[in-house]
Amino acid sequence: ILFCYDDNSYGTEMIVLKKTKKFTEYISTYEMMNIQYNEFVEIGNYSEEEYWHINDKVVTLEDLAWRYCTKYQWQKPKYWNLDDVPYYKNDPYSHLKITPVIGITWWESLAYIKWIDGEIITRDDWAKIVLKKEKFPKKNFKLIDLEKETSPNFKLANLRFSNGNYNYRSFTKDGYKLTAPIGSFPPIIYKGQKIYDLIGNVFEWTADVVKIIQYPEFTCADRYIIGGSYKSNIEQMTYPIIGLCPLYRTEAIGFRYKIKINN
Repeated sequence: ILFCYDDNSYGTEMIVLKKTKKFTEYISTYEMMNIQYNEFVEIGNYSEEEYWHINDKVVTLEDLAWRYCTKYQWQKPKYWNLDDVPYYKNDPYSHLKITPVIGITWWESLAYIKWIDGEIITRDDWAKIVLKKEKFPKKNFKLIDLEKETSPNFKLANLRFSNGNYNYRSFTKDGYKLTAPIGSFPPIIYKGQKIYDLIGNVFEWTADVVKIIQYPEFTCADRYIIGGSYKSNIEQMTYPIIGLCPLYRTEAIGFRYKIKINN
């Protein structure tokens, strides 16, 4: 399945996540890439307030994302430079057009997703594809395929060494110092369809709430990131989920999206 919402079709491939009589829900085959997010920045969507009005059951101020965007003067992902062409070419962690966009907050992910009229993924979406379970487990689990991996030569996912003296900036035998181009590792097969990098490469923001935070003027919430990254070792992949403030902009977090189409 390929959705082209503009002239640039890179990364817009999707697979069917769920199908009912009323709708079909698709999830992106790849993590959001630099070349896709670059367009969002290039056409000035950081200045388009409508995309920063986030409808969320927990956040009590619909324009909270816009307030953050203007307060912190966000104009692009953390490691991009608007004087570069393309903006991401000197990103120290992800500088190729088909490596994942990183250095973005949960709010920036949601702004992009609102632009394409989509939704952010959930923990259960991840569990359904990776673990073949309807709900994300409450306890540790085994990723059987990863148990066959031996560091430092990872073949199934972009992860870090398991031994304690590993420096994640050093060159690894999987061929990538940091982020890997999308699709570099074997896919996960979900109902006969291929989807990539749900394990490793970069963590992905989710819609799921860790805890609600009550401020004097509004309510907000920490969110989960899921799936592990190039900084995660095999042991950490027994429960690759972390709660995080939605304002974090780090070198190992990106996102993917889903879209629901009425039948």
